[in-house]
Amino acid sequence: MSRKTDEYFKDVPMKSYDLIKEGLIVFGVVSALIIVLAVIFGSPDYPTVTAKQCVAPTTSGMD
Repeated sequence: MSRKTDEYFKDVPMKSYDLIKEGLIVFGVVSALIIVLAVIFGSPDYPTVTAKQCVAPTTSGMD
């Protein structure tokens, strides 16, 4: 920093700042939130429809 900046911040307490640690914490919280919301609002698993089920005779009363 320049001398003018050093003089300006002379009486201000400074502490180290860990950007990577904070980024990993935010990433973890957002990931957990996404997983929880996906479990809550996920679509249900409907059974698949096969061709055999489509051509199976049904009783529709239109015979």
